Amino acid sequence: MEKTINTINRMRKYLLDKGYQKATVEGYILNAKDFIKWLKLEQIKLGNLGYAEALKWVGVKQGQGLNARTINRKILSINHLYGSQNLKSPMQELRLRGVRHEVKREEIVYEDLLNLYSVYQVGGLVGKRNKVMLGVLIYQGVKRSELEKLKESDVDMERGLIRVPETGSTNSRILFLQANQILDLNKYLYHVRPELNTENSEALFISQGNGKKLANALGFLMRRIRKEYDIKLTATGIRQCVISKWLEEKNLREVQYMAGHRNVSSTFKYGSRSLKELSEEIERVHPLRD
Repeated sequence: MEKTINTINRMRKYLLDKGYQKATVEGYILNAKDFIKWLKLEQIKLGNLGYAEALKWVGVKQGQGLNARTINRKILSINHLYGSQNLKSPMQELRLRGVRHEVKREEIVYEDLLNLYSVYQVGGLVGKRNKVMLGVLIYQGVKRSELEKLKESDVDMERGLIRVPETGSTNSRILFLQANQILDLNKYLYHVRPELNTENSEALFISQGNGKKLANALGFLMRRIRKEYDIKLTATGIRQCVISKWLEEKNLREVQYMAGHRNVSSTFKYGSRSLKELSEEIERVHPLRD
């Protein structure tokens, strides 16, 4: 019992140190506890689990009626469990392919986006660039057109900030970089981008191949996510999810700024609260007029 408590405590600290939110951490912990319970029933030590036994666990979960996406989330939790104990997970390369289906707006959960970013592993210069683009979509909630206009000079790594440029429909703004994306962004800026940037472009994200259009690179990224992770996403869908999450945690005017909306009415449609509630919040927190 004491050993299990120590294992879970180490996992919790491991995840918090990586910058995960407490609610996300506790979700991972819940899955890990369930897995440890199964290991005890099977009389298998954490470090002795092999691939065959891992497949047996998958079979048990399928027998319980869990779908591929739910099982994949549990596998992610288990991989974190092994990582927190400095062990290699036998499930590291295990991922179930579910039935393809279109993800509706309300089915995209912000936690799923964070989890996707944490497990998204690719090789090569273009793959590393694509992960950084995915991070900017998820953590800063930018539009595709804003992503295309970003310049290298818009990133201030010293202060952990990024300036999102103005477009025809959005204002410019300065947003904080998040801890989970900084390491990948730093590697991209100083190691990957210089190799991609053969034409001395000022753009933050350098297009190479794919017709040299960032939109084509984004399309490739979204297709890969659908193939490898069974999630259908678009830049617009990610932005909708991110803004909705912001509205749960921040006041309306703050979200209006972060989203670059020129009118607060544009921000209304992303929230689950009523127009009356949001209007009262504007007057209470920021008694301003549009």
